[in-house]
Order: sequence, then structure tokens, then C-alpha cells
Amino acid sequence: MQKQGQLFTTPSLRKLSQRWAAQQAEYSRVQEGIVSQAVAVARTYTKLMQQGGRLLAEADVFLSLAHVASALDWCCPTLLDDENGGKRELHITQLRHPVVEAALPSASDFIPNDVHLSSSSSTTITTGSPASRGSCLSLVTGPNCGGKSTYIRSVGVAVLLAQVGACVPAAGMEWTLVDKVLCRVGASDNQLQGVSTFMAEMLETRALLAAATPRSLVIVDELGRGTSTFDGFGLAWAVAERLAGSVALQCRTLFATHFHELCEMEKALPPGRVQNLHFSAETPTPTSPSSSPTELTLTYQVRPGPCDRSFGVHVARLAKFPEEVVREAQARVEALQAEGAQGLTPEQQRRLAVKKRELEGEERRLQKWAKVGERERRCKVVAALAALPPLEDLPLGEALERVVAVAEGGAIG
Repeated sequence: MQKQGQLFTTPSLRKLSQRWAAQQAEYSRVQEGIVSQAVAVARTYTKLMQQGGRLLAEADVFLSLAHVASALDWCCPTLLDDENGGKRELHITQLRHPVVEAALPSASDFIPNDVHLSSSSSTTITTGSPASRGSCLSLVTGPNCGGKSTYIRSVGVAVLLAQVGACVPAAGMEWTLVDKVLCRVGASDNQLQGVSTFMAEMLETRALLAAATPRSLVIVDELGRGTSTFDGFGLAWAVAERLAGSVALQCRTLFATHFHELCEMEKALPPGRVQNLHFSAETPTPTSPSSSPTELTLTYQVRPGPCDRSFGVHVARLAKFPEEVVREAQARVEALQAEGAQGLTPEQQRRLAVKKRELEGEERRLQKWAKVGERERRCKVVAALAALPPLEDLPLGEALERVVAVAEGGAIG
């Protein structure tokens, strides 16, 4: 080849080039055939590989859950008979939040608490804690950062783990099946769609009320924060009353709030509907004029009864608010309390008493109708049994089928 780029060849070089091209084409053809054969053979193992992948995934899930349960001292929950939906129980002893517990320097730093939700007025459990009175709605009050949100969310996590067949982060758990876990927590908005934080809260609450059934677990955290105090209280009361006061619903509910006036609902509704719980906090008595009387110590322990005061100003002090702002806020709070801004008026108390009597009367009527319906059903069963032909004249299998059909309310041919 010259510098000008001209090519010089000979007949023998052309033959070698043709042979090389032919060999290259043959190599590509054979290679494609081998690849096609390999793919065809591998295709026959597709289903086996998919089944193997699913088995490995299941084994990974079960082994991971077993390892966590063993390493973190989780317990195996006990499923109770719900008696065709007539019994709705949830009892957890020494419940912990697995994520919060894992984030602490030591697992012993997490303070566990008990949970008791029941559609009946009383229940006896066997998970290691004494018998406890339960209700279908637990109204949880207490200071900010005191543990309310962690407590109610840990219940949702425990129920979810129990219903997938896993152990739970607690000392013991007994529960009847839950058909869905409905939550109204946090705060968010959607500016592009014109949905404000409060509107998003209302939309989520509407969906919750529409989807809730007697077997549902409902978790509500701080409903009514995005509007005025009176509007927020009214909405929170109406939603809580719907969940606990409706005879047709009465689903297991955890309702965290800072509206202390809601605690009056325990007296306004029939017994067994609402129980007041609170997370305790301590404000020690000052030992000297120079010590601050507003120091706040959070115990993270849930106790029966309502919280007797708010601790918003104390939490602001913990957040290092300017001292003059804290003093002004405290002065405003004391002025409002002196004017009697808290508590229900006599007219509100009268209305609550009337509502309570109406609910009790409705419940008595429903119970009476249920007894009447049960008697009618038994009479129909007896009449159907009497109408059967002599069972000794029928084959054994047919006789059993007819008796079972009568017992289950089936038609008699």
C-alpha cells in the first residue's frame, strides 16, 4: 500500500480474503444457533426459576421475621374467636414501637405500654397482665412529644404484624381479626390541586368514616388542628362520637387529641364506649426562688383518666423559645383559663345528657329486636325439623344434609 492510499493485491490474497469472509459468516451462523439453543433450553426452566424465586423470597421473609422476633424478644400473638363479628377485642401487654426502639441507643430505653380495646364492657386476658376494662374508643391526651403518636401508631404496626402471621414487639397479645387499618395522621397539602392542609385532613377523615366497619381498627391523630379551636373541637367530637357512639359501628379506635373537652365524652356516651387515657408528665415544685417551675419531665407512660392540663408552653421552653415569648404565652394562657374558656357550658352538658339517654334507648331497642329475631329463628328451625320426613326412612347422608340445612337456615326440599 502506498502513501497515496492505493491498494495492491494478488489472486492468492483475494482467495484468502474470500475464505476469511466465508469462515466469519459460518462462525456467526453457528454462534447464533448455539445462543438460540441455549435460550430455548433455559426457557424450559422459567417456571422452575420463578417458583424458586418465590420460595426464596418467602424463606427470606420468614427467616427475617423469625430472626427479629428471637433477637428482639417479640411474642407470638393469640387469635381469638370473633363469634361471627360480635366480639371485637384487642389486648396488648408491654407494647413497643419496633422502629423507635431500634433507633434508641439501648432497647431498654424504650418504655412499653399496654393497650386494651373491646366492644364489651369488660374482658379478662391471659397475656401476663391483670384483667383490664376495655372500650371501643381510647381517647389519648397528654403533652406534645409525650408519646401519644408513637403509642397509637405502634398499635397499628402490631396489628399488621399479627395479621401477616408474624410475632409482635410486646410481652403478649390477644386480638380478633381486623378487616382494615384506617389512619388519619400527619399533615400534608397539595398546592397544585388546590387542596390545603385542613382540606386534605377533612378528605382523609371522610374516606375513613366511609370505609370503617365494626371490625376495623381506626387511628386518628390530632384531628381538627387546621381550623379554629371551636370548629376543630366540634369536628373532633362529631367524628369520635360517630366511631364510638354509633350502635352499628363501634369499631376499635385510638383517638389522640389536645382538645381536653373531648374527655367529657366518656360520661356523655354509654359505659364501655369511651375510655380516657393520658401520657403523664411531671413539673416539679421549685425548690428555690431561682429555680424554674416550668421544667417538664416526660415519663412516656400511659395512665387511665384524662390529662388535667396542657403543656404547650413547657414544650416551647424545651424548644429554646425566647424567654419573653414564653412568659407572654403563659400569661395569655392563664388569662384565658381565668375567663373560664375551658369546660362545657350547662347547655352543652344538658345536650350531652339527652344524647346519652337517646343512645342508651337505641341500644336497648336493638338488643330487644335481636332477642325477638333469635326467638323467631328458633321457632322456624323447630317447625322445619317437624316438617322433615322420618329420618330413619332416608339414607344416612341425605338425612344429615337435611338436618344441617335446617340448622343453618337453608331451605327444605
